[in-house]
Amino acid sequence: MRHSAAQPFPVLVQKFFTQRLQQQRHASACTVTAYRDSFRLLLAFAHQRLHKRPSDIVIDDLNAPFILDFLRHLEQNRHKSIRSRNARFTTHRLSKQTCK
Repeated sequence: MRHSAAQPFPVLVQKFFTQRLQQQRHASACTVTAYRDSFRLLLAFAHQRLHKRPSDIVIDDLNAPFILDFLRHLEQNRHKSIRSRNARFTTHRLSKQTCK
């Protein structure tokens, strides 16, 4: 997954789940579900904030300030604990590293 600039964001997300989590890391079904739920929350937040459909998001939209806003949103509006917030941050950091 080296050519993220040429690949649409939905393709990168799909590759993250199929190649990175399932094939390379042999993630359990529970782990894949947790990542899926994190991405659902992120994409809903992006739609609200950026006014973009998930298929229109580009990887550069998910910059550090945006991710920090998302994590604050989880903590303040969804009343998630710091532990939950940190788990979601790890999810997005790992996926961003995979997409490089």
